[in-house]
Amino acid sequence: MTALPIFELTTPAPTLIYAHGYGYNMEPYPMKLLAEQGIATYSFDFCGGSANSRSEGTPKEMSVMTEITDLNAVIDTIKPQNFVDEKNLFLCGLSQGGFVSTVTAANRCSEIRGLILLCPAYVIQDMFKNRFKQKELILDTFNFSHMTLSRKYVEDIWDNDVYEIMKSYTRDVLIFHGDADNMVPLHYSKRATTTFSSVELVVLPGAGHILTMDDEEKVVRMTLDFIKERLGSF
Repeated sequence: MTALPIFELTTPAPTLIYAHGYGYNMEPYPMKLLAEQGIATYSFDFCGGSANSRSEGTPKEMSVMTEITDLNAVIDTIKPQNFVDEKNLFLCGLSQGGFVSTVTAANRCSEIRGLILLCPAYVIQDMFKNRFKQKELILDTFNFSHMTLSRKYVEDIWDNDVYEIMKSYTRDVLIFHGDADNMVPLHYSKRATTTFSSVELVVLPGAGHILTMDDEEKVVRMTLDFIKERLGSF
């Protein structure tokens, strides 16, 4: 698995781990802006997470569950690092990475200080159940959004209700979602506001699944505020 720490630090700092979306890699989220404000930021490529992944594996070997395993490995690897304040560890996930971060945070609630989600892809289970109807009808391989996936991808989410899982995460959550998102409709995040125990949903007017530069600046600014509010001054 390929990973990239942005701005190495020699003293412990609040740390954000970024989980990229389906078909993406570690680069898109503007983490440098957070790092400049004293937030240690860490990004990586999921194994098989895109056709251009710098980590091992192929999309046919990838699923939400394999990405959860990857994210857990990243957390376990960086927590002992000297730049990490392990009491102030935050997860941030985009789209499928938001789904992955949600499940991971729910399973490690005491370790994850806060959760930031960008248009989290809670649609995944519905999308593929609508496509295949029954488990027995799932194809061994199939194409989806420019990548070839396997039966494993669908089987791994078939019986996993993310809304039930997220109830186990009882700390603070910040969700950003565009009201013009055609890939993951806004109502999936609205439902999450009735399920998480402590959550704020920021609706981005006119934003689709891919955020504009202006939206990104707002997301980064509010993410920084979210982290600082949970730390006090630092």
